[in-house]
Amino acid sequence: MKAKKPKVTTANTQQLAQSNVSAVRVIEVNGSAVLAPTLINSYSMLTVPAYWRAMRFLTKNLASFPRCVQLKCVEPPKPHPLDQLLNKPNRLQTGYIFFQTLFFHLVHSYNGYAKIERDAVGNPIGLHNMLPEAVRPFRVLLDGYEPMDPAGWLQFYMNMLTGETLPSDDVIHLMDISHDGMMALNPTDLHLSTMQRATSLDKYQTKFLMNGTVVRGVIVFKDQLSPEQLLEVRTKIRTQYMGPEAEDDLLILDNGGEFQNATLSPKDSELNAQASYSVKDIARITDVPPEFLYEMSDAKYNDNAENAGDFVVRFTFRPIIEMAEAEFTAKLLSPSDQAAGYKLNLNTAALQRGDTAAITTTESQLVGAGIKTRNEARKAMGLPQSKDPDADKLKTSGDTSPVQGKPPAAAAK
Repeated sequence: MKAKKPKVTTANTQQLAQSNVSAVRVIEVNGSAVLAPTLINSYSMLTVPAYWRAMRFLTKNLASFPRCVQLKCVEPPKPHPLDQLLNKPNRLQTGYIFFQTLFFHLVHSYNGYAKIERDAVGNPIGLHNMLPEAVRPFRVLLDGYEPMDPAGWLQFYMNMLTGETLPSDDVIHLMDISHDGMMALNPTDLHLSTMQRATSLDKYQTKFLMNGTVVRGVIVFKDQLSPEQLLEVRTKIRTQYMGPEAEDDLLILDNGGEFQNATLSPKDSELNAQASYSVKDIARITDVPPEFLYEMSDAKYNDNAENAGDFVVRFTFRPIIEMAEAEFTAKLLSPSDQAAGYKLNLNTAALQRGDTAAITTTESQLVGAGIKTRNEARKAMGLPQSKDPDADKLKTSGDTSPVQGKPPAAAAK
């Protein structure tokens, strides 16, 4: 059955986009939908130091992984034309800035959008970030199809700022968990109470330090003081003994006054424990291990840099990387390229950059196992290619010669 495509106009797309339930940021209180409290929003969440650290950790690392198109999981004979676009998505941004922005939108708003700019024949020539707060996905049922038939639906993205409507093929969309598969759940609503506790704890700690002093308690006078005398005592304590600017630490009372100290130390008040719990909650939300947020109480489980790096790649970066690779491959590569085995690759080996010993050991083992040639290993280490013809040959099984030596068969000839 050949069905006509629906007429998509600015008027009806705005109505369809606004009707998307996932896009409405509300919470339920006693069965009634109300707006989320303004005290916690997508900006104020970033003021929590542990959460801010998690966002920077995720986005900067994900944006730093080298990006290229591979052919059947190996480097193609010549660079793919898309490689240039991945490293310079548009005239205003470098690849690092573009991907840092896209991944930040994903991990913070749970939705990351990028518009694909194409030439007259449909080849991608530009990538542009879109604000997740302004984008509304929606679906349209084609004429002649039943609502339960998935083949009859088309998906579009509406930019509420510009009024532009884009088909799904022209939008890169990275998203977290979703009810409808169109738009991820809103993290501000989901984690409202957790972030409320974190911001409240931060304010309480600041207030505690501002008012912190040994002069907190009860002052007992045997005789009744006049209002003037009470004011004098209060003024003296507040000006000389309270806050970070206090200069005196010895309180002297006259008129028979007795001070009964009721001050709690930070340890007794369990502020440190509360702060630790808050960081761990944020680690659970962001999938960033607590030790990467500088909460080291459980760091014994990742007792060295190599173990910690492997852990974070496997459980934190891998799901995001695989989602990004699949989305960019599907939206940017032609069907013929995909059928030939081309796909986008984000190389996590960049995490080892700067650890010369680890890189040398890894590459030597790969060469010795016949997985890489010496020149491939040298390229991975940022070294110039060797002119030795054997440097482009894989080490064969049973070859016991040193990694840099010639194969025995070649030496015999």
